[in-house]
Amino acid sequence: MAGEDIAARIMSFSQGEPGAICVFSACGLISKATLRRPNSSGGTVTYEGRYEILSLSGSLMPADNGGSRAGGIVVSLADPDGRVLGGGMAGLLVAETPVQVVLGSFLPGNHKERPPKRQRTEPVTPPVPAIPVSEGGYMGQDLTFVSLPPSVHTGDLPSLVTNEGLADQEADNNVSTEGESDDDSDDDDDGDSPSNLEIAG
Repeated sequence: MAGEDIAARIMSFSQGEPGAICVFSACGLISKATLRRPNSSGGTVTYEGRYEILSLSGSLMPADNGGSRAGGIVVSLADPDGRVLGGGMAGLLVAETPVQVVLGSFLPGNHKERPPKRQRTEPVTPPVPAIPVSEGGYMGQDLTFVSLPPSVHTGDLPSLVTNEGLADQEADNNVSTEGESDDDSDDDDDGDSPSNLEIAG
């Protein structure tokens, strides 16, 4: 609220928290700010007027002996003419209008490590080697005939010889057998019958 010391309010909030306090940002107008000089003299300077908060950030860590917190907060302000000034807070930071401050509290030792991701392993099928059966040539080109090893499943392959093909093959065999027997009988008749030649005197 207007007229409240923002620095004192942040320190009061940090005293009630067991963990570290982080200041992320703030917005609003400031009427008075006491900042630490950036030079090596170590003095402070107080600005009075109407200033807009550009940034507010820092951290306050809990002390081991339970005393005041260690750390610091820095602020950047802009005056009505657009000139920017800033530094570490060393005293009052009085609000001109309601100021909104974003804080974060982190509890010590309350972090969890993410378990490592499991690597998915997929089975790898080894390549099937080709077994050379014979080699030959055709029109000047080398040809290699291969056969698959018994480990390859051929149950899904279509049958190359059907029942109809077997029946046709048997019929052809019967026809050729009968033809050969007729020819043989004719040859036997010719060989057994003597030739009758008449010679005229």
